[in-house]
Amino acid sequence: MVALAKQLGWPLLAEVQSQLRFDPYNLIHFDLALHDKRFSAELAKAEVVLQFGGRLISKRLTQFIAQQPWQDVWLVDPLPHRLDPDYCVQRRLISSPADFIAGLPNISEQTPWHQLDSLQHRTSKLMEEQCVAFTELVFATC
Repeated sequence: MVALAKQLGWPLLAEVQSQLRFDPYNLIHFDLALHDKRFSAELAKAEVVLQFGGRLISKRLTQFIAQQPWQDVWLVDPLPHRLDPDYCVQRRLISSPADFIAGLPNISEQTPWHQLDSLQHRTSKLMEEQCVAFTELVFATC
């Protein structure tokens, strides 16, 4: 999935339960960054959502996806269960991610169309600054 995102030049938003959560290409703080209007506006420039797996955990991301006028929303999931509470999915493919990706044509790596990395960097920096203030000692004195 990381290789596919890089190949397409698309952002990767892996949720907390994903094994890709800490991959360097993943926008790790996207859930908090969705509060930033610039980040949300940049992400809204996307035309297509390609989701792997069932229900999303992030309520903010689910709401964001439901509010956008996507050209297409694809869901790739090996299980046949319908987990689309907002009825956004336009194409549902019952397949493992590996089989789906293996069936795609090879294209050269595209330049990312977005500036989400730099926009999310602000959120990440704020998180790091705030986390420094929270130590075991602070929790013990609260």
